[in-house]
Amino acid sequence: MGWFSGDVEVSFDTPPYVVVDKPFTYITDSGLVHTIPEGFRSDGASIPGIFRGIIGGRLDGKYRRAALLHDFGYFHNVQNKAYWDKIFREAMIADGVKFWRRNLMYRAVKWFGHGAWNTHRERDLAS
Repeated sequence: MGWFSGDVEVSFDTPPYVVVDKPFTYITDSGLVHTIPEGFRSDGASIPGIFRGIIGGRLDGKYRRAALLHDFGYFHNVQNKAYWDKIFREAMIADGVKFWRRNLMYRAVKWFGHGAWNTHRERDLAS
């Protein structure tokens, strides 16, 4: 099983964004290391308002580190979308997110995360 090293420390930026104040690392099941650096800016988990009462807020709960990791992967466009969606689910398992919640969140990014992925990809191609 993958695992995290370090706790998440963030400060609030322009809503809905936060900035990572202290780096943390995720080591995947296969041993790949992903470090989220100090200064990384994220909006957390993109949970539609109608579902926040069921799932939780953007940075609530045990999925907080997994959401920041997933945003980092999408933002930097390293690997591919399917890889980062899988890592999101794997990281939620590592942090003890309940089965129903992690599978619902995983399916949401798998099925509906193309817009965010493509936005970052287009930005990278334009630069």
